[in-house]
Amino acid sequence: MTDSNYHIGLSSQCVFGNHDSTAYRGCTRPFAFPHSGHIITKVDGLRLCRFADCKTCSLSPEYVPIHYECYEIFRASCSVKGTDALHRLWVVAAWKRPWRKAQPIRLRGTVDVGVLRMVAHRARLPLLAKLPAEVIDMIYGHSPHALLWRCVSATSLAMQVSATEPQPLSMIPLGDVLSWERHGQLKYAGHTWTTMHASLLLRLPIRSDGISKVERLSSLPQPEARNSPTSAFVIVRVKFIDGVVLQLQVRHDDAGYLWMY
Repeated sequence: MTDSNYHIGLSSQCVFGNHDSTAYRGCTRPFAFPHSGHIITKVDGLRLCRFADCKTCSLSPEYVPIHYECYEIFRASCSVKGTDALHRLWVVAAWKRPWRKAQPIRLRGTVDVGVLRMVAHRARLPLLAKLPAEVIDMIYGHSPHALLWRCVSATSLAMQVSATEPQPLSMIPLGDVLSWERHGQLKYAGHTWTTMHASLLLRLPIRSDGISKVERLSSLPQPEARNSPTSAFVIVRVKFIDGVVLQLQVRHDDAGYLWMY
């Protein structure tokens, strides 16, 4: 388990999946988020570890730490209950990482202004809901880990997974994918194999909620002299992705989640 040192000592718990991260398997009891490095602390018989290159951890199922408060807010706000709700939470939380055991990129998300207004009303902060979106974004940028913003994120996520029904999981070799974009359609090789292989590179744009797009490139793009706090991308040569499989979980609103295994 890896994450920002900001969370050390905060009450957290882990959700974890099966061997290939395709389904929710369980959840630990709450515990204090540990320091980096090898740790002897055990939770429900599981040893916590925040050592980035731990070879033992690389063999374990994927675990995702979640603030205890965020977990409880999600459960209280989600109209779907029981294991079904936790499975949906697992897909969204685990697949923020673009592939198995990927280190956190820590990209900034965006504030759902509609949910913020609802939370501000409940918290008796009516003036907060009246601020312009630009000012809200500035405040969020200076305090992204504050409980207010975590409450907004957890509530927004609960509303999203409550409103949609996930479709069956699809598994596609990455080398067969022509293009994909969240809220769009997956296009794969089929009879266009020759055309597809004219593109020797794949670009995977990544946002705070995981892989957002798959696109083919014929050549390396020109480098950009700027950094983005909200997005990143990976470029890989097609000849190096043999055996890599994409797992695609699509909701009925076409807001898919993509993960590489």
